[in-house]
Amino acid sequence: MGGQQGSIGECMEYVFSNNLFTEIVTLGQSDEPKGMFNICLQFMMSMATNIKSMPLIHNDKVHKSLLKMSKCIHMNIK
Repeated sequence: MGGQQGSIGECMEYVFSNNLFTEIVTLGQSDEPKGMFNICLQFMMSMATNIKSMPLIHNDKVHKSLLKMSKCIHMNIK
């Protein structure tokens, strides 16, 4: 899979197979230690915008994680 165009590569395979996006959302929602939410949000947004080799935002796990983060943002604004 390594260098093939359209493949996600070993690093992203690891991220998906170990549900790291879900873990990041969980860390962000707890905001412990204080400020963790902002770090997790920055990471998710960076991943969604900077990986151009694949449509990451269309991946089901990434999409659901971003939705959870945006719900958390909405709850914090209220």
